[in-house]
Parts: sequence; C-alpha cells; structure tokens
Amino acid sequence: MPAQWKSIDISIDGSCPNNQRKDVAKQAGWGITCSVFEAYGPVQTQTTEPHFLGAEKQSNNTGELSAAIITIAVLLTSPDFPNFDEIVLRPDSTYVINLGEKTI
Repeated sequence: MPAQWKSIDISIDGSCPNNQRKDVAKQAGWGITCSVFEAYGPVQTQTTEPHFLGAEKQSNNTGELSAAIITIAVLLTSPDFPNFDEIVLRPDSTYVINLGEKTI
C-alpha cells in the first residue's frame, strides 16, 4: 500500500431478500468494498459458526452490522491501516449511522 495514502473510504452494506416477510426463510449477507480490499459473506446466527458475531436473526440490519463489525476488526488487525490519517466508513443504513453517532 502506498505510504502517501492519507484517507480511505470504505463502503459497507447488508442485504436480506424477503426482509419484511415473516412466512419465508431468509438468508442475510454483508459486503465491504474500498480501494484496497473487498469482502462479503453470510450473516451467521448459529453460535457454533466460526464467524458468529452475535446476530440472532437474518435481516438487512444484521447484514449491515456484520459488515461494520468485520470492517472494524480488519482495521484493528491489519498492519496497513495505521498509515491512514482518516478512515471514512460509509454505511447506507440509517440504523448503523445512528448507532455510530450515538456510540462514537
């Protein structure tokens, strides 16, 4: 990663087909993208799964929260990210935005 990079924008999203329906099985997912990496995967609701993050149900919100949590974990564990002066996390969910504004 070039040393001159001072800022990075990271977009996150969650998705869940049939999110509002209670009569069908659902599978939520999450996605992360930026200039240096991208990742995606399913929301895990089983405590025995290796990537379980605490989600109790499949929904757009748990997808978006999973993306946020995984992004923060990558930021805290990657040796490349301390080189940035600014990290901008861009969720498209008001749920996650409001949560971040209340806790940060």
